Amino acid sequence: MRNVKNAVWKWAALCLTAAVLSGCAGEDGNKTEMSSDGAAEGLQSGGTENGGDQDGSASLGTGGQSGGQRDSEALAGDGAGSGALGDNRGAGDGAASADSEALDGDGPEGSEGAAGDAAGEGAAGAQSGRLTGFGEGTDPNRKEMTDAYVSILEDIYFDQIFPDGEEYGYQPGENYDITSNSFAVFDIDFDGEDELIVTYSTTYMAGMRELIYAYDSVSKSVRKEISCFPSMIYYDNGVVREDASHNHGMASDRDFWPYSLYQYDREKDAYVLTAGVDAWSRSWQEEDYEGNPFPEEVDKDGDGLVYYTIAGESNERSGFMDQETYDQWLDSVLEGAGEVKVPYVKLTTDNIYAIE
Repeated sequence: MRNVKNAVWKWAALCLTAAVLSGCAGEDGNKTEMSSDGAAEGLQSGGTENGGDQDGSASLGTGGQSGGQRDSEALAGDGAGSGALGDNRGAGDGAASADSEALDGDGPEGSEGAAGDAAGEGAAGAQSGRLTGFGEGTDPNRKEMTDAYVSILEDIYFDQIFPDGEEYGYQPGENYDITSNSFAVFDIDFDGEDELIVTYSTTYMAGMRELIYAYDSVSKSVRKEISCFPSMIYYDNGVVREDASHNHGMASDRDFWPYSLYQYDREKDAYVLTAGVDAWSRSWQEEDYEGNPFPEEVDKDGDGLVYYTIAGESNERSGFMDQETYDQWLDSVLEGAGEVKVPYVKLTTDNIYAIE
């Protein structure tokens, strides 16, 4: 009975989507795009308040600024970003329109046919309660890629299941609508092929993720390039900065928020953790965890704050740096790179089936 209810529910959601696609072709006024200027600001502050569940990921933050106060605008979903992904082109292409007609039916008889298909009895134009036949294009590799990405997004939207069967939890309710999550189809690693970027926050703190998936046209499969807490900044030299979900370092929130740096590795076609970054504020604690005193000799500017890095996967802390040395180090990592604005859109069926 539960499976039937779930199937009928999926059918109802898609029937509404199909009606919108056939009646509103070319209208994009209701599409909401999201900027990558901090994809989870509100989440970060939440992480500070619930600071007892460190999930092991250190992340990047600007010195003296709490990463948790920066990143909720994107998840709020009201940006006017530049991505064309939010455009509703389904009915204009014909394929989605045809599916809409098949799902809509004509009176009671058509409705029964669509409902029967959602319950597993079969009907033309639908499969497992999900649209088919959309996104037809001239590039077969592109078509395969978009089909794969749509399938992933369908699984997340309907069942909260990610590739390889991964689950990050789900907390349905007033503040956890599945459509408050977001995604983008965008060449984030500059390899000439679009990746699927998914931001998932409708779960408990430890389950929140931002993931990048890449399609391999040779193996006909999708591979995960990175999985982080959804407070990300992307740079155009392949560097990614991830703010920590919690601040368990030796500096107060007002002085510094820890972060991690990743670098895109073209040979692996994946992001590799290169360093974690944290700080020590003398006003926060006079000694470190081993009882060593604050390094006055390093703090040349006398502001009571020194920085340090944590090497990759080894989690080993390196030497302390004053503000000037830290700025020089960070400049050497970023190499003058600019931030990339990711054209996020909300995780709705309209936006999923508008992928081209």
